[in-house]
Amino acid sequence: MGKKNILRIVSAGAVWIAVLLWMLFIYSMSAETSEQSGHTSGEVVDKIADIIVPGYDELPEEEKESVKDKLSLPVRKLAHFTEYAVLGALLALAVTLTGRHTVITTKKIII
Repeated sequence: MGKKNILRIVSAGAVWIAVLLWMLFIYSMSAETSEQSGHTSGEVVDKIADIIVPGYDELPEEEKESVKDKLSLPVRKLAHFTEYAVLGALLALAVTLTGRHTVITTKKIII
C-alpha cells in the first residue's frame, strides 16, 4: 500500500469522524427545549441585528423587539439549512475520499 493510499484512508477516516461529530451536534441542537433554543437563536439574532441594522444599540427596546421578531424566522431557517448543508458537504467529501473500491457490494457478501 502506497503513501498516497494511506493518506487517503486516514483522510477519509478523519472526515467520517467529522460527519459523526456534526451529526451529534445536530442531535444536541435538536434536543434543546424550545426555551433553550429560543435563547440561543435570540442571542444570534441580536448579534446579526447589531451588524445589519444601523444604530441598533440606540433603538428603544420595543423597536429592538420588532427588529428581532422580523429577523428571527429567517435566521432560524438559515441556521437549520446551514446545519444540514454542512452535513451534506461532509458526507459528500467522506464518500468521495472513501472511494468506490472500499464499498462492500451485495455481490461480495456471502450468506
